[in-house]
Amino acid sequence: MSQPSSYSPAHAFVSDAATISNFPGQQLDFEFSALKTTTDQIRTNLALIQRDDGALLNGVVTYDSLSASVQSNGLAPANAWATGTLCTVGTAVLQNYNLYRCAVAHTAGTFATDLAAGKWTFVIALPVAAMPMPAPTVLGGVFSHTATTHQFVTAINTDGTVTTAQPAFTDISGTLAAAQLPAPTTSTLGGVKAATVVAHSFVSSIGTDGAPGMTQPVAADVSFTQTGTGATAITEDTIWRKIYTPEMFGAVSSPLGTAAGSLTNNQTAINAAITALGAIGGGTLLFGPGAYSVGNGISVASSNVFLKGAGMHATTLVLVPTVPTSAVQFGNAGIIGNNGISDMTVGSSDTTTTKNGITLIDTTQFTMRNVIVDRYGKAMVSWPQRQVPSVFPCRAASSAWSRTASSTPTFPFRFRKTRTPLALRQSSV
Repeated sequence: MSQPSSYSPAHAFVSDAATISNFPGQQLDFEFSALKTTTDQIRTNLALIQRDDGALLNGVVTYDSLSASVQSNGLAPANAWATGTLCTVGTAVLQNYNLYRCAVAHTAGTFATDLAAGKWTFVIALPVAAMPMPAPTVLGGVFSHTATTHQFVTAINTDGTVTTAQPAFTDISGTLAAAQLPAPTTSTLGGVKAATVVAHSFVSSIGTDGAPGMTQPVAADVSFTQTGTGATAITEDTIWRKIYTPEMFGAVSSPLGTAAGSLTNNQTAINAAITALGAIGGGTLLFGPGAYSVGNGISVASSNVFLKGAGMHATTLVLVPTVPTSAVQFGNAGIIGNNGISDMTVGSSDTTTTKNGITLIDTTQFTMRNVIVDRYGKAMVSWPQRQVPSVFPCRAASSAWSRTASSTPTFPFRFRKTRTPLALRQSSV
């Protein structure tokens, strides 16, 4: 049945007192008004315990409202069932939204086994809607959740849903042993071993055993981005790979003025540097300030190789001969071109051995600029008749002017006048 209708007085009896002698109309109105107040209060309280369909209102029957006998017969507050819990007779538990009452005292093992053994009595199946919502201090229902790989529940929300997350390294307590770390692969994270610092080297690989591989970068590993419209990235190898120094190949310079016998013989180191430049298509061998002994001489046998010092009075190549030879020779087997020497002095430890300062053999487009040639017994510069070297401000520090009749000024020479002129010699080849 629905809730009872509200009572409202339909007649005011006080109006009858005017026509009926000694009629208590006002008193009757007071009585019926009090009756309405009472019935309204009854209706209000009835709505607190009864639904509109006549059944008890949900949630009105609580544990405390039950009699002691009912309380002792299994309707105690229910807890979630858990293995290992001591269960006494009358204990109530929730399992899969079902309410059970303990019939036999026991220690919980496997619920299905205990239920089959008669240790639990089924009371009622609770619909999800009947489960209370969980709160920090209130037990409630929780929704099922599909397992997610590597994730664990971090929170149970007040609507019964769960929140999961993958633990981070900061969530792990304790210390991992090396044996617990997986070996790294190209697709799997793993442990890595310590590596001692190696000068100028960087980690270039990590092996599957976790050991770092160390490598010193080469010029091609370094790149630069140029500025300006249309600029592109270029590697250091492109910029610097064609500039070598004798020291890169083991040469050792000495201060200017060092006696010839005290100079380090750099003939092998310098020739190695020249050969390396030739192997990459040419470049510049850059000499620093100081004196470099070239022993019995150095030889340039590749095109596009240039020898450059730090200045005519800063860098000196010193021939320390044991046989007649040239300090610097360009060309040997086959024609080479686009070579040169600049910004240095080419000297000799003595003038008694017949020798040339600079010898050109089968070279084309040769340039000599800002070079002093000193102390040579045969010729300062010697070249075949068919060649046309270009010589810019250079001078000889000693020896007389000497040239053959065939070396007429048909070559584009420009000399700077000095006290002792440059001695040139043109061969008959």
